[in-house]
Amino acid sequence: MSALSLTPTDVRGVRRLLSVDDEAFEVQARWRAVLLAMSELVPCDLMGVGTADATGCLEQIVDLPPEISNDLDPQVCDGPLPTGIQHLAAFAEDDEDRIFMRALGIRDVLRIGFPLGQGRVVQMYLDRRQRYFEPRDVALLSMLEPALGKLLRPGVCVERLRTLSDAERRVLGLVAEGGSNQDVAVQLSVSEATVRKHLEHAYRKLGVANRTAAAALVHVRAIP
Repeated sequence: MSALSLTPTDVRGVRRLLSVDDEAFEVQARWRAVLLAMSELVPCDLMGVGTADATGCLEQIVDLPPEISNDLDPQVCDGPLPTGIQHLAAFAEDDEDRIFMRALGIRDVLRIGFPLGQGRVVQMYLDRRQRYFEPRDVALLSMLEPALGKLLRPGVCVERLRTLSDAERRVLGLVAEGGSNQDVAVQLSVSEATVRKHLEHAYRKLGVANRTAAAALVHVRAIP
């Protein structure tokens, strides 16, 4: 790959991207910050970041401007999302993906995806309705791939929170609000022994030792 020359505007965009806190508590806020920085580096008409399960169904998404996230259903879940960098214009003219995007009024797409484990993927997409992305855009995305991988992946705590059962989430949510085991048991119409069991399972999944640490995670990280 030839050397990539950055303009002063590019440098500002890269600095803005690298200044995003990869430990930001709310992952969607971090995604928005990444998208805003990328919009300076690679102008496009639509852009977004989302996670999808092993079937390709979207779990959560942030897009600019907000269009897709307003209507996630029905989804076509035909397999896991690809990882790495994809440039739609490099596909054959008769490629199904290219035909589909053309039908949506999208001329070109850049995508970059990162595996999350168990078939799940986090992916960022950049769409243009009229213009093709240039080799410089692809080179810039490639240069930023390590930083984007760190910024787009949900934090370890977010992934651990996903492993909680519905019952464990409810119990932890009430504990995070200051409820004692007895309070939680009354509100959920279960025994205190059941509350203790759910808390013990939650502690093990979250890798914490007590209710204070578990409640702190719930306070600073939204459970999807």
